Amino acid sequence: MTQFFLGYRKTALEPTEVLTSLFVPWTRENEYTRSYKQAKRRDDDIAIVNACFRIQFNSDRVIQEAVLAYGGMGATTLLAKKTGDALVGKKLSLELPSQISSILLQDLPLQASSPGGQIQYRKTLSQSFFYKFIVYVMKEINTSLDPRLISCIDEIHRPLSCGEQVLITKAYF
Repeated sequence: MTQFFLGYRKTALEPTEVLTSLFVPWTRENEYTRSYKQAKRRDDDIAIVNACFRIQFNSDRVIQEAVLAYGGMGATTLLAKKTGDALVGKKLSLELPSQISSILLQDLPLQASSPGGQIQYRKTLSQSFFYKFIVYVMKEINTSLDPRLISCIDEIHRPLSCGEQVLITKAYF
């Protein structure tokens, strides 16, 4: 996929080509993947930032592979390569996000003039997605976590909103 997206709304497909399938392999033992999206509206909206993470660790919870991909942080999807490399060899823990946050920001260099604005918000959101992912993985491997911490990974489901309009036909003045 790193060679597929060439620029904003531009792919490596020739004009006569059509993408007919995409293979996503099953995860392996001690491998976790998760994606996140933040948009102005919940459904059917362009993401402000989105992210997908994959991490694999050994039986001692030492990270062996880490891939962090972000959308909305550049013209195309960006891989946080330095961050992934920095995670390899580290033990899986809740301290990881704060340990690598400065490296992550180096991997996602938004300038003040970047299209879409909201630069600080997008940088903070990119870090919080990774934090959410680590909490998710820790919960999945049955780590004892504070329930308040687990609340950050719970989906918030809201019913559709509805309204009512009443037309008054008499004048009351």
